[in-house]
Amino acid sequence: STADNGFFHGERGMADKWLMYEESIRVPFIIVDPRLPQKQRGKTLDPLVLNIDVAPTILDYAGISAPSNIQGRSLRPLVEGKRVKWRNDFYYEHHFGFGGKIPETEGVRTERWSYLRYVSGNPLVEELYDLRNDAQEEHNLATNKKQQKRLMQLQQRWAEYRKNLE
Repeated sequence: STADNGFFHGERGMADKWLMYEESIRVPFIIVDPRLPQKQRGKTLDPLVLNIDVAPTILDYAGISAPSNIQGRSLRPLVEGKRVKWRNDFYYEHHFGFGGKIPETEGVRTERWSYLRYVSGNPLVEELYDLRNDAQEEHNLATNKKQQKRLMQLQQRWAEYRKNLE
């Protein structure tokens, strides 16, 4: 079972679900497989799971091979406790600006770091959060001199994603 992505309820002075903050991008996702041994049930998993993984997962449980051009991956191996190579980051974009009322944003999210850039603004505005030490994303580290290497790594990863989309 799953649901739509998160929603701001006044957090950050916002409403709805438009920016790459945890409140907005998180999605509940529950898989129940009564065939699993009891010891494998009721676990919370940490891998970065995306909505593009839902269809391949359903197809896998139905015994149907996913089309080769599908972007996501089945979560079944993770649920079954198998060790599989999994994504360690993902690209985020939001370009529906409601006539300039909501800024266009893109970013990269890793297990620990969140990098967000406002692509429609001039000058460029960037945000960088260490989710391990700042889960509420309250302390923007983009201008912190100690985090410039991390910022550059995530900027580079963002550029790689952008190039692959062209």
